[in-house]
Order: sequence, then C-alpha cells, then structure tokens
Amino acid sequence: MDPADLLKLREQNFVLWNPGAPSEGDPPKLRLGKLVETNTATTATTTTAAAAAAPSFSELVSQPLSTDPNRPGLWLLELAKITPPLVDGLYHYWFEKGVWFTDPLAFAVDYTYITEREGEQPPAVIKVQDGKLIACDPDGRVPPSANIPPMDKVPANNRLVIYELPTTWAKAGKNGKGIEIDAGTFKDVKALFTDSVGDRFSSLSVVRGQQILADLGINALQLLPVADAKRRGEWGYATAHYFAPDFDLGTASDLVSLVNTLTSNGTRLLTDVVMAFGHDPYTILNFPQFHIVPDRELENPDSYQSHAFGQLRKGWGGKLWRYICETKCYDPESGQTMKLHPSWAFHKLHLRRWVRFL
Repeated sequence: MDPADLLKLREQNFVLWNPGAPSEGDPPKLRLGKLVETNTATTATTTTAAAAAAPSFSELVSQPLSTDPNRPGLWLLELAKITPPLVDGLYHYWFEKGVWFTDPLAFAVDYTYITEREGEQPPAVIKVQDGKLIACDPDGRVPPSANIPPMDKVPANNRLVIYELPTTWAKAGKNGKGIEIDAGTFKDVKALFTDSVGDRFSSLSVVRGQQILADLGINALQLLPVADAKRRGEWGYATAHYFAPDFDLGTASDLVSLVNTLTSNGTRLLTDVVMAFGHDPYTILNFPQFHIVPDRELENPDSYQSHAFGQLRKGWGGKLWRYICETKCYDPESGQTMKLHPSWAFHKLHLRRWVRFL
C-alpha cells in the first residue's frame, strides 16, 4: 500500500492539515528545538530532584508555515527553508496558532517535558537525517517496518482463538477497591508469547519466561487501543494522538518487535481504535470542523446515537468527533482538492498509517 499524499509530504515538510480554517490572520508557526537535561546533582530531596530532572525546552526555530491556494487547508514549511538550517539529529516541536499544540499527525510524542497531562500538549518527536524528516522513537531510534507473514500462515477469520488484553493492565493493590491500575508495556505483552522477561511485570514469576498465552493456544491477540492516550490507567480509551504509539506502553520499535513475535508464531494482532470521541489537538486547533457538542445542535443527526433513537451521543470525558461536515479542501489521501468530511479523512489516514508502517 502506497503512503497517502500527506504522509509523503511529511518526508520533506513540516505539515499541518487544518481544513475549513480561515487563511486570514497570522499563519501557524513551527516551534522547534531540543529538550535539554537538567543537572540534578545539587538537589537536596527526592521530590526536588524529580522536579529538577524534567528537561527544559531550548528553542531553535520559530518560523511560520505557508499555505497554497491550490491546496486549501494545508500548511507547509519545507525542511530546506528552515533558518537556521537544521543539522542531523533528534528534535522536539509543536505548532503554534495562538497556543502551542501537538502536531495532529505526530508519529511519536514525548511526555518527559510535561507536568500536567490534561492541561498541556506534549511535543512531537522527529529526526532530521540526510535532508529528510524521519519518523523515530522519543529516544531517536528509527523503527523498522513489521514483517508481513505469508497469508497461508495466518489463521482464518473463522478459526480464531482471540485473547483480549487491555493495554493498561490491572494488578492487586491497596486502593479503595483493592485494585491498583498499572500500565504494562509492549514488552510485557511480548513476554506472554516468548521466553523474554518483559518489563514492568518481570518480577512476577508467573509471567517470566512462561509463554502463558502461547501455551493456551491463542492465535489472535486483541489489544485495547495502542494509540497514545493522555490519561493513565483508563484502559487506553482517551486517545489523543492517533498516529503515535502510547508513550506509557513503549515505542514504535517495541510495538514492531511485538508484532513480529506474534506473526512469527502464527498469531494475528487485532487492535482497537477510538473514533467516537477524542482528546486530540483539533479540539484546540479547529473544534467546529472536527468536533461537536450534541446538546448545542439538536437538529443535527450527528448529535444522536446511531443505535438508540433520540438519545444524544456521549463523549465519556472526550470531545465527540463531528462526522457530518462536508468541506471543500485538500484531500490528505489523494492530494486533490475535493469535498470531504474532515473527521472521516483524518481517521482513514491514521488507519492507513498503522497498516502501512506496521
């Protein structure tokens, strides 16, 4: 599957897709730099040391993007036109349009710099290498593409033995309900199918080197959403960054390693996606095009549940996606200008990202 036009543009450009937004006024800006580690050698307490350990942002670039009237809704800044020129290396960045916000198409985000997840936007991560923008992990690794197994080795749909696994795991604890929510990682999931020791649950002998799920005859693993969610401990359904793996679960490289482990053992991977509501940057950048408040638009059929007549949709703490919103703009898949529904196009694009690059 060839990458969509917008994903190809991202190889040479910082790209912001913002359909239906007015082109007047100040253009959006790229705010790019590096995270600088803070020296904690002189800190006196553990609490102070933890606070001081958070890196600071050293800005190198503050430069506006430009739009093309032949591609309405698309803003670009070519890598070659950034001043001062960027040397090869790892960078963190936001876009700014009144406020700083995460790139909605970020393939990786980094919460290291963030102190309050609900109120702050994490930076996206990118690598500059040989004149190109390269998707990478927060530590700078470039994830490989996952192996594609031979179709005759993949179990058929009517022969699946599916194990559904939350991407946020629960284990015994001391809270009021007797349960403490803890986030496992992609490495912990991999340990259920191989002799690897895993990560955060490696101290538990029952999962260390036991291949628990493989021994049960599982041939399909269904993960709850693997895309990045701001909140911790809520089963992954607070998706904020649809193109990036969840920061708390591991990196894209870790996810590829899990996928390759599964497919080499004849196990399929199924993953959940959240397309009813989100915590995404468009809630800040362009709410009217992408999101809806049902009780403010009672005449709009998009405000109501499809399976329960007359009942308004619920956002469950997120912002409901607006799906009925025909807009003439740049199509991120074909590269043409046409009438489309922005939310539909956005979700098709992130699904294509996962299929194409994993």
